[in-house]
Amino acid sequence: MPDNLNNFDSKTHREVIEDICECRERYCTLKEILMQTGLGSSQLEQIKCIEKFKYDESAKENMDIGWDLAARRWVDDGYAQIFDEVYKEGMKCNEIYSLVREAMGNKIVSITPKSP
Repeated sequence: MPDNLNNFDSKTHREVIEDICECRERYCTLKEILMQTGLGSSQLEQIKCIEKFKYDESAKENMDIGWDLAARRWVDDGYAQIFDEVYKEGMKCNEIYSLVREAMGNKIVSITPKSP
């Protein structure tokens, strides 16, 4: 999975941060923090997808499910695995998230009960 782990000043990495931050200001503290975190582009995009997931799931449940539960569901329900399969560097977060949700919607759910 391509990531800009060694080149955080690259144009692509800055574009990812612009996509994630959604702030249109020339200077933004969040952008500066994201540039210094050491997280690669795919990690940042996945965090943004989890934020969107948190919002969607919270809306379904009519309450804020919180970051911890959203992240746990993202991983436990298989969204993280699908993210790894669909992510390609240069994709925008909305596109990635749509592909992940679509893939999860098409996922065949086993009807065999799991053993305790």
